[in-house]
Amino acid sequence: MNSSPYDILIVEDNPTIRGVMQMGFELEGFSVRVACDGLDALNHLEGDSLPQLILIDLLMPKINGFEFLERIKKDPTLPASKIPVIVISAVANASREKIPHAHAVFSKPVDFELLFQAAEKHCHKTLL
Repeated sequence: MNSSPYDILIVEDNPTIRGVMQMGFELEGFSVRVACDGLDALNHLEGDSLPQLILIDLLMPKINGFEFLERIKKDPTLPASKIPVIVISAVANASREKIPHAHAVFSKPVDFELLFQAAEKHCHKTLL
């Protein structure tokens, strides 16, 4: 991991998309962790070092993005419940109103410049 002040977790089951997102964020100076599904992402949240932001797909095997959000947000006393989450999905009707625990929702294919800006904004808030 590099010494970026911004530490994110990307949760995406498609290895190509996951790799492109990881590379893009690393080139922008973010420290990136990756998970291949919601279950893998939950395992990343068990340690002491939590990411400042989670980027998650909705449609994944094992635990999908909806279930993941429900699990981490159901107990507001858990440290992971405070992590902002940006949803990135190909679901046509995905919106922030339909995904109440999401801080932002982006449709695939994603505009990376806008995604980088949103990620930096939410990471910055967690540093304050």
